[in-house]
Amino acid sequence: MNKRFRPRAFLTDRCTVPTLVLYVNNMAHGEKEVRSALGEADTVGLKVVPTKAHGHSWGYIDCPKCPGRLYVWSSPRSPGNHARDIRRFIELHQHPEGK
Repeated sequence: MNKRFRPRAFLTDRCTVPTLVLYVNNMAHGEKEVRSALGEADTVGLKVVPTKAHGHSWGYIDCPKCPGRLYVWSSPRSPGNHARDIRRFIELHQHPEGK
């Protein structure tokens, strides 16, 4: 398996309980438009989590400040529309500091 497609994980001590944070290389998704949108979500600070054995779901994007979650499909019907939905989720979940 090529190293650039392998997700990386590490333990963080930012909270009271050590948490396993999984950094996903945005090259892991098969569609170019979706890869680009996942990279944008990662740079904004949203948590991009790949899943295994969940049907057609590739993973999901979690907002750390609210209970928002968007599922990312592994084979969307229209990759451009799915990337647009991911970017819309990013815009809606950029919370101002302190909220």
